[in-house]
Amino acid sequence: MSCNTSEEEDHYNFKDLLSIAAEYNTQIVELEKKADECVDFAEAYKYAAMAKNLKKEGDNEIRRIFDLLPKPVVIPVNSTTPYQFFSLSGIEIISADLSALSMHARVNITNPGCNHFIEINLCGIDESRAEMLPRFSLSGVVNLKNKQEILVSGQLRNPEQLTGLLNFKVVSINTSDNHTIPGSK
Repeated sequence: MSCNTSEEEDHYNFKDLLSIAAEYNTQIVELEKKADECVDFAEAYKYAAMAKNLKKEGDNEIRRIFDLLPKPVVIPVNSTTPYQFFSLSGIEIISADLSALSMHARVNITNPGCNHFIEINLCGIDESRAEMLPRFSLSGVVNLKNKQEILVSGQLRNPEQLTGLLNFKVVSINTSDNHTIPGSK
């Protein structure tokens, strides 16, 4: 019996995924910078190819780790302000790679009379309770078929910038009837 675990038995969490994405992106940026600074075309091509290969390797590693995470991968939404027509408690990450996290969330509609487009703007919150960039949006449509619950979805670009993420916070809500509802600040 060995004390070593196989790769498939490694235990990861969401923070590990973000840290590994940050490491890959730092190395890729360094290689791309070297490629841009080279005056020798052959050397510049070598660095650009190394960056491209590292991105492919990083995407594969992030997907592998994401596949090993217990499903569903849900990040809580900290919402201290009650909203007029919906409630949202968590966002599920449905796929991940170095460039973006694809997400969706089920939003419970508390005012079934509304019939419109909704865009929920969010940001990450870190352990020190500071807002993290980039901000992102989830959007969906409230209609007669889904008047109790809708699925909103979106992508968060540059997930490596969210290392230290604790939860998400609603920043504002836009609706098709031109209402902007500020989130908790």
